[in-house]
Amino acid sequence: MRMGRSLDVAIVTRSSSRLVGFYREVLGLEVVGEIRVSGAVPDGLLTRLSAGGSTLKILQFDAEPGEDAPRGAPADATGLRYLTVGVEDLVTALKACGDAGIEVALPLTVLNADLAIAFVHDPDGNVVELVGPAPQDP
Repeated sequence: MRMGRSLDVAIVTRSSSRLVGFYREVLGLEVVGEIRVSGAVPDGLLTRLSAGGSTLKILQFDAEPGEDAPRGAPADATGLRYLTVGVEDLVTALKACGDAGIEVALPLTVLNADLAIAFVHDPDGNVVELVGPAPQDP
């Protein structure tokens, strides 16, 4: 069996507008659609954001979810622990996060001459890894 060329991820939230705003306005993902869902899952609003060849889906059910997902650092538990978003300029992305009041969990960390990462928490507390080219000294 041949696998698809993308992997989509869905985040269930209590505030779709707040979470979509972060991924759209701070990280630059493009909203590509909104649909009302019902039937197979509880009724709600699903917003799709384009992330390169992948789609991030933000889902807010009409009824409040019973529990929040466990929080913490990636090594604190098993399962889906963080999303990775590639950015062109990590310094600019971190500044945009700071300007939006987003918590930085791991500041810019250079992994090698070409690659750097940082971790932030989105407005729901989900961990998001930002990855991009390592900043070059002027």
